[in-house]
Amino acid sequence: QAALVEGVSEVPFVDAFQRSFPDRHVDDQYFGLTWSSSFSPVHELQFRANYSNHKVRQRWQTCPPAATLLPEMFDLYAANPLYANTLLSGRIPTGGSATDDALAAAALAAIGRLGAAARQPICTTPNQNLRETRLDIELQDTYVVSERLRFVAGLGWRQERGDMETFLGGTVSNDSHRAFANVEYRPVDWININAGGYFERDDITGTSFSPRLAANFHLSPTQTVRAAIARGTRTPDFFGQPVNWTYVAHDATPPLNGSRTVRFYQSAVSPGGLEEERITSREIGYLLRMPQWGGLFDVRVFDDSLTNLISEKLQVSSFEPTNRNSVRLRGAEIQTAINPSERWSLFLIYAYLNNADASTVLERTQYARHSGAIGVSHLIGDGWRW
Repeated sequence: QAALVEGVSEVPFVDAFQRSFPDRHVDDQYFGLTWSSSFSPVHELQFRANYSNHKVRQRWQTCPPAATLLPEMFDLYAANPLYANTLLSGRIPTGGSATDDALAAAALAAIGRLGAAARQPICTTPNQNLRETRLDIELQDTYVVSERLRFVAGLGWRQERGDMETFLGGTVSNDSHRAFANVEYRPVDWININAGGYFERDDITGTSFSPRLAANFHLSPTQTVRAAIARGTRTPDFFGQPVNWTYVAHDATPPLNGSRTVRFYQSAVSPGGLEEERITSREIGYLLRMPQWGGLFDVRVFDDSLTNLISEKLQVSSFEPTNRNSVRLRGAEIQTAINPSERWSLFLIYAYLNNADASTVLERTQYARHSGAIGVSHLIGDGWRW
């Protein structure tokens, strides 16, 4: 398998001083290989390997006041952001440590040396360029012990590497190892039980384990009730844990104190110590097959508890990721499809979602209480359908 993607994602706004649009120029490559071998009708081994390369070029022209590009302002912001912002607003900050006061005095002196030029714009071309690569290898074994018992198990390894001067200050990498297994058992003809687990260890957050247990009860040849409970995790990525965020440009016009290399005063460093996000999911469903109509009716209710969420909006002016957020999502989904004839088919989908107990308003901004779709399809002939 191979995929190549190249394009432009239009971005209207990044900073308050920009003079051009910070559009993202994207260049992606993906290559994958899957090999499988059947030792017998009941035993199969599968090997998968894939590699992806994701590149983004994002540059724009911005012209902030000269005072915001002073190295003394960068040092002050790194020590006390409130002091730096207060100073740029024209007021004298107070209440900090002796070190904060000394850095503020040095920054105030540097601004004074610029005089009226401190408020004059200096145009630069910062960037948010990035390159991410991922190599993933997995070995999976499937074995059918009998008509009532079968399992799948495997091992995997993944290496991720990020190269981002602005976000990471260089190159970082993360290696992760995983092991997984799932067993399906039929104690009687009308019950299927599935039990599985996923173990992972990576360099960012350490170890985690995600178990799952599910059962299908076949009430009749056309009716099935299912129940499942699962726990899962999401590991923080490069933009949450190892961040060292600074904006450096090498084309300052006019030069600042004789130098064309400048650094914007705001910066952000990840506090570290972030844990994985967690979800506990519970589900009960009912499936009805209608052979006389060529139809299917599927309904489920669910209750998902999400904890340890990193919900903060992460930006250079406010970078404080935590695991203190949570939300509970409960709802129901209905899917039905009917094929009354060979030429006609209809489908209906509806979902209800209740977003409750959100710890922050940001966890309530990307959901709809009601959603759905309805469609009709008709086969005209000669392979055409509307």
